[in-house]
Amino acid sequence: MGQFITVLAVLLIGILALPLSDETAAADLSVRPPESLQQVWNDMMLAGRFGRVDDDQSTREDLDDPLLDPSTSLPDAGWVFDAPRTRWGIAVYDLRERRFLMSRGGWVLEGGLLRRIHIGDVRIKLYGKTIQRHEPYWNPWPHVYFNNESWPFGHEFFLLLRSKDHDRALILRKWVVADSYDGYGGGLGSSGPRGFLEYDNFSQRVTVKVMHGHYAGLFIERVDVTDVLPK
Repeated sequence: MGQFITVLAVLLIGILALPLSDETAAADLSVRPPESLQQVWNDMMLAGRFGRVDDDQSTREDLDDPLLDPSTSLPDAGWVFDAPRTRWGIAVYDLRERRFLMSRGGWVLEGGLLRRIHIGDVRIKLYGKTIQRHEPYWNPWPHVYFNNESWPFGHEFFLLLRSKDHDRALILRKWVVADSYDGYGGGLGSSGPRGFLEYDNFSQRVTVKVMHGHYAGLFIERVDVTDVLPK
């Protein structure tokens, strides 16, 4: 009887794991991470806090050292995927979604501070975030998984200004980059995007450049910060 139930369950999981029809897949692409998760990540960024939150519980908190700079403290700085493994990382996990026999589905938001520039008493910062979707899966035995799929949903970049007179930073610009990487090819690849930040003192413009890996550019924008710098 036990073997029959196991075989039946495997067949059901196989059916659930079949490719979606075009209509269903299109509807699935409309799924977005809960706004509450985005808010948790963004609030940590604006407050200048770093660490990890799992299912609404803070599991790690890292302290910033304003004297250190990710651009010079890391041998290969600017990668969004690498930020959570540094002291400047922000990670928000919520994998409580269930579907029939499957569980551990949901969203993972990871990234952090990529680069910053000191201009007098203010700091201009570039943050990056990757939003990853995890489908619920079944794990009947150790190291045996059914429908265990995840993929990057997209990436967000934020240009912030932080001054010593305010507890929260000001968002100067936000960029959204779509991704279609599925683990086999396409999209931005397994390494994802990388951010760069430069400041020209003469024009008082900040240049934000985001690259696809080491080569292709995704976007470059020059931002005039004259009005937000101390006079």
